Amino acid sequence: VFSHRRTGDVSLHVVRTEHPDELTIDASLDLPLFDWGSMGASRFDGGRAFLTTSVWQRDAPVRELYSFDLSEAVEPRLADRLRINLDVSHLEVHGDRLLAMGRNYGRNIGNQAAVGIYDVSDVSATAELSWKRLGEGYSNSAANGDYKAFKSFPDLGLLLIPLNYWDNGVSFAGVQIVDWRDDELTERGRVENQGGVRRAFPVGDRLVAVG
Repeated sequence: VFSHRRTGDVSLHVVRTEHPDELTIDASLDLPLFDWGSMGASRFDGGRAFLTTSVWQRDAPVRELYSFDLSEAVEPRLADRLRINLDVSHLEVHGDRLLAMGRNYGRNIGNQAAVGIYDVSDVSATAELSWKRLGEGYSNSAANGDYKAFKSFPDLGLLLIPLNYWDNGVSFAGVQIVDWRDDELTERGRVENQGGVRRAFPVGDRLVAVG
């Protein structure tokens, strides 16, 4: 279990659940993030875990992906930390790849929804493989706040992500189609839908979207 205190500190706790009415903490691993730190998304996957954080340093955010080795249950270990480009709201593990949904706050380009993919085949040596801003100007996605809106289809090499954007008087509401092939994420196209999209999924050679 991850916990986040008002001081900005984050901890990983190993909780004994043998007696559900009397939970006890067997071990803890503290990650001091100092003031103005925040915890983003987390994901547990067997003997490993992942956590994203954002910490303000020198008037700019530092975003990191933490990887943990949980092979020894009562001795959790921080295996690696990697600077990333996204404020992450959702993580998905697909074997030795980690998908991330979030936002990128770039200077002079506006705030945009974004996706990323990371190599987690070795939790002690994680690596960023690809990341992509979505939309034009200022963009947002329902998947930034609702993880069920983020749809990945590894067998099809496909991500379907609801998208809204505004740029110089032009607006868009619909779904972003993202290719996921050879560890690269690229925008394939967009399908506009009046009123926006909450979910999208493939059916045969068609795309079904629900708004």
